[in-house]
Amino acid sequence: MKKNFIVFIFSIFLLCSTSVVSAASFGNFTASDMNGNIVSQEIFSKADLTMVNIWGTFCGPCIREMPILAELSQEYADKGVQIVGIVIDATDNNGNVQQEQMTAANKILANANAKYLNLVPSYGMLSNQLRVVMAIPTTTFVNKQGEIVGAAIVGSKDKESWIKIIDSLR
Repeated sequence: MKKNFIVFIFSIFLLCSTSVVSAASFGNFTASDMNGNIVSQEIFSKADLTMVNIWGTFCGPCIREMPILAELSQEYADKGVQIVGIVIDATDNNGNVQQEQMTAANKILANANAKYLNLVPSYGMLSNQLRVVMAIPTTTFVNKQGEIVGAAIVGSKDKESWIKIIDSLR
């Protein structure tokens, strides 16, 4: 009992005395785009702010907001903001591509005229960056250095709401 108490106090001391050196990072990753091209965290360096929208082919709200994200992608392209989608169900838990979901995702993207980059998550991405995603859509914003900006947003939004959020983070 006394040993547990000492470990508890020491843990509290470490937590209180540790300073945060850098902001939360999206982390290093490799994944492929919908055409099989390998991409990495370097995609974030292409814009001042990247909106990372995690979605699934089975998710009605995800699909309904996709045309809005397509419009925003075009409207903000020359303002230093890019949108990147991650099709969470394009692979299984081991990172193996699920062809049926890939076909569905391509159809959804075409119907929404969503020409922005969409990623197929790798096993490493599923094990790291995406392991904490509990619901979709989930959207995270990342700066040019790969640092997460603001809190993750769960749920879909209308265009005006996304504009307010994006403008507040730029």
